[in-house]
Amino acid sequence: MLPLHERTQRYLCRGAFLALCLLPTLAVAGWCASLGLTDRAAAVARRLSKVSGLEVRVASAVESLPGLVELHEVSFRDPASHASLGESPWVRIASRGETITVKVRQLRVAREALAVVWQLLEDGLAPVAGETSDDLRVEIDRIVVAGGESESRPEEIPALRSVVGRLRPSALGREMTLSFTVDADVAAEPIRLQCVRHDKDTGPQWRWRLLTGAAALPTALVEGVVPVARHFGPSCRLRGSLVFVQAREATWGEFSGTLEDIDLEPLAAAASLGHIDGTARLEVERVKFRGATLDEFRGSLFAGPGQVDSSLLRRLDLLLSRRVRSSFRAAGGPVDYEQLAARFELTPDGWRCEGICDDAVDGALIVGRNELLLRHRRERSQRALANSELLALFADEASPLVPLSRQVAWLLQRLPLFSTDEAASEAAEDASARITQRKDAAARER
Repeated sequence: MLPLHERTQRYLCRGAFLALCLLPTLAVAGWCASLGLTDRAAAVARRLSKVSGLEVRVASAVESLPGLVELHEVSFRDPASHASLGESPWVRIASRGETITVKVRQLRVAREALAVVWQLLEDGLAPVAGETSDDLRVEIDRIVVAGGESESRPEEIPALRSVVGRLRPSALGREMTLSFTVDADVAAEPIRLQCVRHDKDTGPQWRWRLLTGAAALPTALVEGVVPVARHFGPSCRLRGSLVFVQAREATWGEFSGTLEDIDLEPLAAAASLGHIDGTARLEVERVKFRGATLDEFRGSLFAGPGQVDSSLLRRLDLLLSRRVRSSFRAAGGPVDYEQLAARFELTPDGWRCEGICDDAVDGALIVGRNELLLRHRRERSQRALANSELLALFADEASPLVPLSRQVAWLLQRLPLFSTDEAASEAAEDASARITQRKDAAARER
């Protein structure tokens, strides 16, 4: 053995200790720690998947304190298609007793996933097997809805801020509350949504209540549960209160409020009414519905300026038993209008309508720049017209027959066509004959 200096011997011993003892020990400890973090992330992902019904993926999970877990790069996917529904860079979950608090900095949600989100809110009220927590609180700093470009322009949905949700037991069953503000209306009071699940003998019943207060809710957020909202345009907003009861045997509800910035062009195109454009405001005094059928609808509609197809004017003329100016009767293209304003009511007994434009002529319904396009004044003695007469809007001008189209079938399902009032029932039976008489008179005038 070579003689070595004492200092050299110490260096060699230290090097051997580092290479053969300390470094392998640290490597094994780090490997075990990484396995522990991976296993923890997988366990948390499995539990979140069980609670939400979605496929949840978690990149890493760290338990900084007992009962406090921080998750990084969390994503939510559809379990069937594996399509991305949402993602968040950071989530913190705190457990204390029977209460779980979830804190999210930012949640990015795909627009196509909004329908799934609403379904999750409903499913969240059902107890999950194996879960003992009775009180869940969720706090999200910001929700960004991504995607949703139309063919002509991108449709942007304002971000939601200060989202606070809570799920807990109630006297009837389970209760969920949700409050948030919209980026475009941060100064207003939070929009509030409440849902109570009542487990009855006949099955579960959900009672929803929405209160916007002075704030405005973008209707694009509810497209998943109200399909017709996708035709209101990207800027449409809702203000008011909604009560909706959903049960196994039936659904019913009531709404009062305002729909602002409705784009009439895609709405009329979806209904196959013909061309009409412009921005509208619908003030709903009251609307009651049962299932897909309207029981009552009272309100006022204001729109303009814009253009309306002359054929639609002629059909409105026939429907209201009034006369369009001869120049527009002969015209085949769009007609400029400055204002459209009408007050209306729809009940099982029939419907009534009257023009309320800012015009010197009483009953002005549609006015141009310097002329009256359509007028309808409601007389006190006037009997309500049968709701079935509204189908005349879809009829061909040369025929009294109404084609059975998807739009007509949709309208038939929603109109209250049957009434206990004898006079209204007789009016419904004679509706087709009156429409035919009006069209014959219009043809003779031509």
